[in-house]
Amino acid sequence: MCSVEAKRITGDLEREMHKLDKREREADECLKTSSAKLQDLIKKNDEEIQNCAHELLMLVDSVSKYKESMVPVRVFDGIQTAAVNELKYEELGSGSIAALITHGTATRDPMQQTIIELLRSVLHNFS
Repeated sequence: MCSVEAKRITGDLEREMHKLDKREREADECLKTSSAKLQDLIKKNDEEIQNCAHELLMLVDSVSKYKESMVPVRVFDGIQTAAVNELKYEELGSGSIAALITHGTATRDPMQQTIIELLRSVLHNFS
């Protein structure tokens, strides 16, 4: 009777160890898959940040060119006048952030709209 009970307990223990090994392998696979997905998302996020940084640099360049194109202010009989060459909307591209900021075109993307409003306030303080 004791040997039958010992064999049953040994069999139960072996089955539980097999189940535990299987779950451990599944957990390792899940960890590897999650790690690979995380690395992919990090790479995509870095690429998006680089693209946004590039577009921001283009915007700053556009603003600099705009400021350089302004005719100096002249004082004549105490009245200040300035002639300003406008940036052409077509030069910026209708979908660019520079065009959206310069010409006030609305966008449906709330994140882009927030960034545009932030950049407008920065540019307003800059000028």
